Amino acid sequence: MKTILVVEDEVRLAQLYEIALKESGYNVIVANDGTTALDHLSSSTPDLMMLDIGLPDISGLEILKKIREKSATLPTVVMCTADKGFKENHKNYTSKISAYFEKPVGLGELRKKIKELIGE
Repeated sequence: MKTILVVEDEVRLAQLYEIALKESGYNVIVANDGTTALDHLSSSTPDLMMLDIGLPDISGLEILKKIREKSATLPTVVMCTADKGFKENHKNYTSKISAYFEKPVGLGELRKKIKELIGE
């Protein structure tokens, strides 16, 4: 079973992602802040990480930078953000992500992209 790390500080949204992804057959780990996400990443390697940019303690961009210092391919990252200007304002990061979504993300679209990136 493939594992997805969901890094999302909005608890209800994280729960929604968790339920939807579990229903799709994935093992899901939820981190509601950057510190918890980095702790998970130091002890295990998910197949994919959904990463929100606006976290309360560590920027999602800082987490992405730390991940890419460790490995260029570990893990596949899907960025989820409410920052409508993300692509324009952070062009140097867009090459480091596998997919980008602006919130709100449709669950069907999200599931389709995840399946495309890591399979079932």
